[in-house]
Amino acid sequence: HPVDLRVSVQLEAASVALLDDTRGVDARGRVVGGAVLPLAEVRVSAVEGELRATRGGSAPNEVAARLKLTLGARHFNPTNGAWEPILEDFAPQLTARAHGPTSGKAASTLLGLEATDELRISLTHALAQSIADASALLEQLSDPAVAAAA
Repeated sequence: HPVDLRVSVQLEAASVALLDDTRGVDARGRVVGGAVLPLAEVRVSAVEGELRATRGGSAPNEVAARLKLTLGARHFNPTNGAWEPILEDFAPQLTARAHGPTSGKAASTLLGLEATDELRISLTHALAQSIADASALLEQLSDPAVAAAA
């Protein structure tokens, strides 16, 4: 008996923010007052996904997937106190299709990426400085001497 499975997913929006909450923390790791500084945010919105799998019957086994979404990212520039884009909203559609082997034919897989928008990435001096600062902060926080003193 053939089996046909379909799964659909919809998500309005989700975001992840990276924050620097070490402002106001001394070298021993003690909180001495301070503020939380935003570093970056990544957004995913308008997510629509579908997975369909067919097995059995006279047709070959098949799996097909489609995912549409909008991606965006920005970083906080502490010099001017403003959010600046890293990845401007980009809405690709990803597809995948796999067919099982049939008599005389090998299995096959087809992957696709399609977008009507331009992929716009902004690399600025402020972003490079933010990455360097975050890297130095992570290195400092991973120092065993700082951890032992806390």
